[in-house]
Amino acid sequence: MTRVFLAASNCRRSPQPTYPLGMSAVAWALREAGCEVCCFDWLASGLDSGALTREVRRTAPDILMLSVRNLGHEDGGEGQANESLTQAKRVSKLMREAADAPLIIGGSAVSIRPRWLREQLGADCAVVGEGEEAAVELVRRVERGEPLPPTYRSGEAVTPEHFRCDSIEPEIARWYLDDGGMLGVQTKRGCPFRCSYCPYPSIEGREYRFQPPETVVDRIHRMHVDLGTEMLFIVDAVFNDTHGHFRLVAEELARRALPVRWGAFFTPAGLTDEDIRLCRRAGLVAAELGTDAASDTTLRGLGKHFDWPQVHRVQRMLTDGRIPTAHYIMFGGPGETRRTVREGLANIEALSGGVVFGFTRVEVLPGTPLASELLARGEVDADRLNAGEPVLYRSPEVEEDWLERELTRAWAGRADRVFPPVEAARTVLRLREAGCKGLLWDRLDSFP
Repeated sequence: MTRVFLAASNCRRSPQPTYPLGMSAVAWALREAGCEVCCFDWLASGLDSGALTREVRRTAPDILMLSVRNLGHEDGGEGQANESLTQAKRVSKLMREAADAPLIIGGSAVSIRPRWLREQLGADCAVVGEGEEAAVELVRRVERGEPLPPTYRSGEAVTPEHFRCDSIEPEIARWYLDDGGMLGVQTKRGCPFRCSYCPYPSIEGREYRFQPPETVVDRIHRMHVDLGTEMLFIVDAVFNDTHGHFRLVAEELARRALPVRWGAFFTPAGLTDEDIRLCRRAGLVAAELGTDAASDTTLRGLGKHFDWPQVHRVQRMLTDGRIPTAHYIMFGGPGETRRTVREGLANIEALSGGVVFGFTRVEVLPGTPLASELLARGEVDADRLNAGEPVLYRSPEVEEDWLERELTRAWAGRADRVFPPVEAARTVLRLREAGCKGLLWDRLDSFP
């Protein structure tokens, strides 16, 4: 039996620690294929080098695998991104020192920058795309004594019966529940939208692949019974899909009346008052909206398929339903000018509720339409784009200092308007120190 040591290197706890569903899904596929698998979570270990080394040596693995979820720049600065890479390097180095075995890396960050991360982490192979079937195929190659390819690109999309995110590692999950009070669940993969900055379609594919609603709710029920889970976040790229599968999931949740609350990521497009009432009956307690830009001009610049009248309509419905709401707004995107900034601030001021997080630049990621456009115009360097340091775009029509002054002035003194991005981390820390768990931002929303 081939022994695999599978680790997740994510070290972020802000805005909340995120259970490594990708690692669990790969672990399930490997076990189904007859492998002996040991899972290790770097964050849950307390970034404990000794614990990692002991576990690798105890397992005596034939193959090492490392999941690198992201090198995200959500806080708007480079420091956190560098820390994520530093920790991934640390984990890979410790694993290689503790076992003479090939190292395979995967995860969303690897799918975006496979060659660069393979070199940075000293890996033998980088997996691009979904990991379940890729991991099994690469294990078979090692078993046959075949060399690993530097980059392995997943072929056909993993079918719903084969992405089994119910394979939760209990001890790791309990740490996330104790620390953050929340776990994640996935109801589908794929995203057909064409937002210019977003890598989701290239990672998960553009075609939806749905889990049966009964399977999803059975999974949630087991998480509640086995682990005591009371709060979940549905981690789909967008919950309210255009096919209406989300309604079937919500109907099944409402029918079963599980004592589990949940949040999800929604698009304002096509969301109705009836949908919100259904989701509320099903346990929805918080909604994050993919608003992303503050004016219709900049929405079009980001490839969005809705407008601000729709945003206002959906916000009113959520406020009426007393559902806390978060909007993430990137100022400075394609088409941004001083006029659209002021128009955007007026649009945000007119919201009937919700928490708004403001950012002044858009990160450019390889493989996205925005990256292709900027490369074609010679506005970004291909080598730098494919490396790990952030490539951040800001419209040449707005100066960063002016933009920061405008947002700071407009949102001064408001707890429900968060800027600069580093302020979000400070807010999270204050709420954690007060003993709060869960999404945390929902504590900032208020209702009349």
